[in-house]
Amino acid sequence: MMSQEKHEFFESMGHLGLTYGDVRTVPGPMDPPAPDMPWQEFFEQPPLPAPDISSHLTKDIVLSVPLISAAMDRVTEAKMAIAMAKLGGLGVIHYVMGVEEQKEAARKVKVNLNGVIEEPVSFRPDRTVRSVLEEKARRDDVDYWTFLVTDDENRLTGLLTERDFRFAKCDLDQLISNIMTPLEDITSAPAGTVPEDAYAFMARHKKTMLPLVDRDGRVAGLYILSDVERLLEGNPENYSLDKAGSLLTAIAVPSSRRAIERIEACRKYIDIVVIDSAHGDSSYAFKTYEMIREIAPELQIISPNISSHVSARMWAQRGVDAIKVGQGGGSICTTRVETGIGIPQITAVYQCAAQAEKYDVPIIADGGVSKNGDLAVVTAAGAHTVMLGNMLAGTEEAPGKDEWVDGRRIKEYRGMGSDAVFSEREEAVLRYSSDPSKKPIPEGVSGYVPYKGSVARVVSDMVKGLQQGLRYCGKRTLVEHRASTQLIMGTGNALNEARPHDLL
Repeated sequence: MMSQEKHEFFESMGHLGLTYGDVRTVPGPMDPPAPDMPWQEFFEQPPLPAPDISSHLTKDIVLSVPLISAAMDRVTEAKMAIAMAKLGGLGVIHYVMGVEEQKEAARKVKVNLNGVIEEPVSFRPDRTVRSVLEEKARRDDVDYWTFLVTDDENRLTGLLTERDFRFAKCDLDQLISNIMTPLEDITSAPAGTVPEDAYAFMARHKKTMLPLVDRDGRVAGLYILSDVERLLEGNPENYSLDKAGSLLTAIAVPSSRRAIERIEACRKYIDIVVIDSAHGDSSYAFKTYEMIREIAPELQIISPNISSHVSARMWAQRGVDAIKVGQGGGSICTTRVETGIGIPQITAVYQCAAQAEKYDVPIIADGGVSKNGDLAVVTAAGAHTVMLGNMLAGTEEAPGKDEWVDGRRIKEYRGMGSDAVFSEREEAVLRYSSDPSKKPIPEGVSGYVPYKGSVARVVSDMVKGLQQGLRYCGKRTLVEHRASTQLIMGTGNALNEARPHDLL
């Protein structure tokens, strides 16, 4: 069979479903050559940089690395979400935990890399030291000791630090105006000051905090030195950041009214909501989407899992911000075995993307990736980003303890529809059943994966593999790759040929 343009290729397959291993991309001219090739021997000018793999996660959010860690209890909590955002991707915090647990995880991600704190905590000067300490103890979003003092018009009048509180213990009923640093002794900067200038300003004046004020003296934000250092010392141009310079934060929620409780609790810390359901074209999922859109229109909403082009069209017509494609393709998922449903992943991604692109809705391919080369194949088929479970499970940042068994270091990995999760968490049962006392048929298994070290190394290898795949296809961007890379079907023998073979 000759290679074909994507649409012709899938049309020629008829009702044949294809997945990873069945399909390969077709190489094309590599111009310019890769940067690590000996270009000096042939060219006067150096080649262009590595292919641009940035891509839309949702309609309004672009990731520099098109990889997302799955909303699974052995894949993504705060530590993984922070790491993925700093690598240019995204982590989706799972919801098989209590509401307050999920809120705390989202908070940790959002405050890990504060650029400017847009609404810093402040108190009026007529408050007592005791009342401030009591309020701090009550609030779970205040784990620091630096507070602004403002008047009724939000004009800056003073500053409180841990040092001030320490020396005020002898009289907790005195007013904070007696212990604060007064306005004339505070170093501030104009509203709109960028992090680079804020850092230089604080370094020059030896300050660990920098309030921002507008022309009328009203508070417009606050920089903390440690936050700015973390932002500037890393690789911020590739970080996944919100408009304020904090890490993009995403949570998963169930397809029920319980989603609203979680969104209301986490709302100030999140940018993206993923409706997490194994059956994404149910009336429950659509109703959940409508409720979320109504109460939180500022959030980007990602659909639950679907795999048919009809479902993709229904979600796209409703205005969802991204569509998650994949049912039963994960390494720990048994949905297809237990229920008989499912469209093989590459075919599902293509068919859903063909519908979604009519509405400019990005596609997230979820499940089935087991090799770095799979990324080039599924993005050529139409995926904008790829959600990963097994590939990231076993890394240092994944939840769960690692252990040694028979000389091998391993970590647990399990499906969210497995007996193991059902036995531990009521939230997992409610994902499949409205009655927590009735355990549903398992649609997943539990097992172990090898310990893989840092997620940064794993993601780095994936990025290199994807970029090299684009080079082989003669594409400079992921957008070009998705639009025009040709595909070809391989047989079982072709798959065997692609693997190492005939060796001792």
